[in-house]
Amino acid sequence: MVFTAVKLNRSIVISPFFKHDIADPSSEGDGVALVHPYLRINIQKLRELVPVLSTEEYNNTCPHFDAIYNVGGMCKPETVKRFKASCVFFGQEFCKNENGEEIFKHGCSNKLLEDEIVQKSLTYDKPDYTPKGADSYRERCALLAFPYNLVNFWGATKKKKQELNGDYVTLHWRYNSGDWLHGTCDKREKKKLDDICTQIEMMKRPEIFTAQISAFIDSVEGVNSIYIASPPSETEMLNKGRAFLAKTRPDIKVVLQSEVIPFLKENFFPEGCKTHETESWDLLSLTEMEIAADSRIFLSSIGSSWSNNIKMERQLREVHKDDDGNKVILPTL
Repeated sequence: MVFTAVKLNRSIVISPFFKHDIADPSSEGDGVALVHPYLRINIQKLRELVPVLSTEEYNNTCPHFDAIYNVGGMCKPETVKRFKASCVFFGQEFCKNENGEEIFKHGCSNKLLEDEIVQKSLTYDKPDYTPKGADSYRERCALLAFPYNLVNFWGATKKKKQELNGDYVTLHWRYNSGDWLHGTCDKREKKKLDDICTQIEMMKRPEIFTAQISAFIDSVEGVNSIYIASPPSETEMLNKGRAFLAKTRPDIKVVLQSEVIPFLKENFFPEGCKTHETESWDLLSLTEMEIAADSRIFLSSIGSSWSNNIKMERQLREVHKDDDGNKVILPTL
């Protein structure tokens, strides 16, 4: 979104973010549980890159949408639900067209929307990812629909070697029951994933966890610590593996989110602040992302957008040379 605003010389109205409906216990399974943007983004820093409108400013400047810039995936049911939830956040008038009609009132499809609002497909020219026909995107108040992974920064970033700093590895362990690839390993619906599902199950045994973590750490010169980022549901399993590792390899330090949570509460969560209590899991996730971004090596998790965001950040920082997928620590069958 920010990249597109810069390319089109536009101001931004920051929309709300949404909690993960499975990984964040405070969402209570609701896919449209809102997170206020100030908890995810430093607005002052963002204003150094692009103009950002405040609540008062956008209510006065954009009383309604003039157009939708569609980048694909706009009419998915979950996307429409999130759009409607955003309308509640902004105020219902904000999500109407110039005729005062609610967008998506009659459903979501090109045919249904063509009489409600101007639509334009937004695509990009490589290698600098300038929007094609940039001069044609002149509507005053446009909705950038579902701006997810618009620009492939992995491909756009120049590859060059750089000395890596830091002395720890971050492992993203995203294989929680019921969620990884939407429960694929629980259902075993795809035979081609049988091997990796078996490997993930084997890692839950403390002795195998210890052997795999030890072997990888020993292969990286100058590193003897590992941070494991995971959903809360995996903490018990990881703690058992860490306890077993401590008996055989006390020289390897393993840090989990269970240590980060009390640190955040003590240093950054004001006592009695309900907002911080409600959004604590979201803030924890952001903290873990920063830990992962600063690590010597990052081992990403298969099928995770969280991991993909870290990979893009590290690509842009050019500290990704030794990064890998976390399949490198899984046991051989």
